[in-house]
Amino acid sequence: MSLRLGRNVAVLVHSTAKLSSSASLSAVSNDEAMKKFRSHILPNSERLYARYGGRQTVTALPGDGIGPEMMEHIQRIFLFAHVPVDFEVVPIGSSDITDPEGDLQNVISSIKRNGVALKGNIETKFDNPEFKSRNMEIRRILDLYANVLHCVSIPTVPSRHKELDIVMIRENTEGEYSGHEHEAKKGVVESLKIVTRDKMERITRFAFEYARTYNRKKITAVHKANIQKLGDGLFLRVSWVLRKIFKYRFVIFLIETMCLLRQLRIVLNNFL
Repeated sequence: MSLRLGRNVAVLVHSTAKLSSSASLSAVSNDEAMKKFRSHILPNSERLYARYGGRQTVTALPGDGIGPEMMEHIQRIFLFAHVPVDFEVVPIGSSDITDPEGDLQNVISSIKRNGVALKGNIETKFDNPEFKSRNMEIRRILDLYANVLHCVSIPTVPSRHKELDIVMIRENTEGEYSGHEHEAKKGVVESLKIVTRDKMERITRFAFEYARTYNRKKITAVHKANIQKLGDGLFLRVSWVLRKIFKYRFVIFLIETMCLLRQLRIVLNNFL
């Protein structure tokens, strides 16, 4: 998949400069088709990113597992496509940790300086309760509260589900991702789900503004308020207030119902 996408990127960049008029029209249409795969966040940022001689510096965090290999492919694609981007590679991962606090600080400083980071997989040590997840620490320190996951079908990649276009937005720094737990006594563990109205309103408002800006059809709030009546109940109350302000098509589903409906639609679409 990476190689195929790489060739597409190289063709698009090259074709805009040197192809004939007929080929240029094709390149433009391809470019229009590829717009939905671009980041919706970066173009709207007001931050002035680090630029040197017209080139953008990007923090590269190879991480663990397949991360370093994928990062190498990306750098090669950018090189051959003549993309004006230079990568500042900062080691971080389970095998790179010599000074955990110092290594993390180097990562944070690089991201703040460059404004853009490309992160590979960073593994978490499950066998050490005192080890702080690098992923969660980066999110917390930089206040990366919105996780935006755009699931979209790629025309050139064969798949069972066609024309898939769903955006999932979730809170990154609160709730189950607060990261607060302790062992009250031997064999008894308490995990705290901490939520605040301010941050709930912030992530919900972000979702509504995102939907309005990018012409999404509707917003679906997925919750577990039947059990977590205070925490997820607050989420629903905040959502309904913002729904009246934005006047957007809005529905709510229990998480079990949402999963069942999605699975049922997949079955109906593929087997009936």
